[in-house]
Amino acid sequence: MRNKVLILTDSLENGGAERQMSLLAKYIPAGWSCRVWSLNQGPFEKILRENGIDVEVRERFWRWDITPAVSLWRIIDQWKPDIIHSFGYMGTLMAVLPSKLFHIPLVDGTIRQANIPYRRGKVLKWALRWADRIITNSQAGLEVFEIDSKRGRVVRNGFDAARMSTKNFVKKEKEEPFTAIMVGRMQPVKDYTTYFNAMRLLEEKNIKCRFIAMGDGPQRQLFMKKNGDLIEKGLVIFPEPTLEVLGYVLNSHVGVLMTTDGHGEGISNAIMEYMACGLPVVCSKGGGNHEIVVHEQTGFIIESEDPKILAEKLLWLMNHPDIAKKMGATGRERIEREFTIEKMVNNTFSVYREVLPHSHQDNQKVSTTD
Repeated sequence: MRNKVLILTDSLENGGAERQMSLLAKYIPAGWSCRVWSLNQGPFEKILRENGIDVEVRERFWRWDITPAVSLWRIIDQWKPDIIHSFGYMGTLMAVLPSKLFHIPLVDGTIRQANIPYRRGKVLKWALRWADRIITNSQAGLEVFEIDSKRGRVVRNGFDAARMSTKNFVKKEKEEPFTAIMVGRMQPVKDYTTYFNAMRLLEEKNIKCRFIAMGDGPQRQLFMKKNGDLIEKGLVIFPEPTLEVLGYVLNSHVGVLMTTDGHGEGISNAIMEYMACGLPVVCSKGGGNHEIVVHEQTGFIIESEDPKILAEKLLWLMNHPDIAKKMGATGRERIEREFTIEKMVNNTFSVYREVLPHSHQDNQKVSTTD
């Protein structure tokens, strides 16, 4: 008889947490089955369904709409999952009471960053108190939220190597100009302002390069308007947002991820993508970035909100192509060794086994062979 895990998510939009949730469901080990329940629609709904995952979406029509909670209770009562794994704080809040009433272990995977949200921090901390286990994707996340070793577990994100064989893009020989890429949702904590200002510093020195800004978000139109002159000159490119960014990453020379001071990334999906494609990385100091990027070996970790030092590091990489290539190769090897889907899924299911009754446990390992 199969064990069952009910995965809860607040969103199926294009985001790092949603991608990792989707991969967990896709590569579920033999002996397990899963369903996904979400509070919002998004592109990952289609991907989940294409992989044979049962998905139920129950959107809220207003702030105090309780019908999604009723839907969740119905699924729990009728399907009787062995594990509830939440990837969002709203899902966790709705699952606390039924998980206790039906004696189902609750695993919380909400902590994906290494900073406490200003608006919902207290609510999130309250919800975490009721989880049997708390999974974060970085050690920095555990430390910021002060999760004790009894309940807290680090399960780092995994990169899906199957994406490298996709036919949706073609890897070309990298040509001039030197190209940097930054992938991330265009919102205040992702510091695109420093990124674009570094471009302007390089332009002032007549250094031939190009910046790609890859992502959607509330600030996208604002950034396009402010940098219209750079767009006209072909120095900055804003590709249309897409779930698959590797075509652009593979044809760039360096991957950048700048964040505002005080914001801590967990294990960034964008950085994993850069490294998997053999790019050296330049990223902001803080959070879990030092857990994936090895300073001066796979790239550079620099101070936040400093376009001058960002421009200097990019120029250094441009002027030292052999070292940059070696950094990229070292980063790719690190992803292939430490940040695999196998490790992510097996480590997650090891946490499940910690809280399952002994009679429900299994010894299956994940396989990512399609």
